[in-house]
Amino acid sequence: LGLLAALGLNIENLQVTADVPDWYHPGRSGTLRLGPKTVLGWFAEQLGPEMPQVEELGVRSVFKGWPTFTPDGRFIVGASYGAESPIRNPAAVMWRDGEIRALGQVDWSTHSDAKSVSSDGSVVVGSALVANEWVAFVWTPGRGVRTVDEMLRREFGVDTTGWRFTEATAVSRDGRTIVGREGKALRLSF
Repeated sequence: LGLLAALGLNIENLQVTADVPDWYHPGRSGTLRLGPKTVLGWFAEQLGPEMPQVEELGVRSVFKGWPTFTPDGRFIVGASYGAESPIRNPAAVMWRDGEIRALGQVDWSTHSDAKSVSSDGSVVVGSALVANEWVAFVWTPGRGVRTVDEMLRREFGVDTTGWRFTEATAVSRDGRTIVGREGKALRLSF
C-alpha cells in the first residue's frame, strides 16, 4: 500500500472484487481495483507444491506450484512433472491451444521453471538449475532455450564479464524487456 501511495494513488479507493478472468480459479482469486473501473491486477491462492490438473483448460499435466498466465489466458507457462518433462525433475513448459509442450533445457540443467511469458507467447523467461547454480534463461520459438548471459553476449554483443544472471522473473508484454536477479549474495536486479 505504501508503494501505491508513494505513486500518488488514492489508496482509500482500493477495492478487492471477486470478478476475475475465466482462467483464474473461482473463489480462490480476486481483482485489485482502484475504484470500480481501474484494474491494478489479479491475484490467486498459491496451491502448495503441486497443483492438480488444470482440466478446465485442457491441460493433461501436473504443474509444480501455480503457473503464470498471459492477460488473455491464451498462454500458460510454468514447470511440469508431466510426460513433457524429459527428466524426472520439473521442466519449463508452455500451454497453448489445448496442448502443453516442454520448452527445452539449458546446458545440462536438472530443473527448470518458466516464470513469465509475453502477450503473444513469443518470449518466455525463467530459471534453470545447472550444476547446483541457478541461471536465468530466455526461450523464443526460433532460438529455443538459452541463458540470458548467452543471449546478451551472442545476440546483442554485451560484455557480461563479472555478471551472473540467476533468475529471470518477468518479461514485458511485447517481449522486449526482461527483469530478474543477478548475483549470489547481493541479489541485484537487472
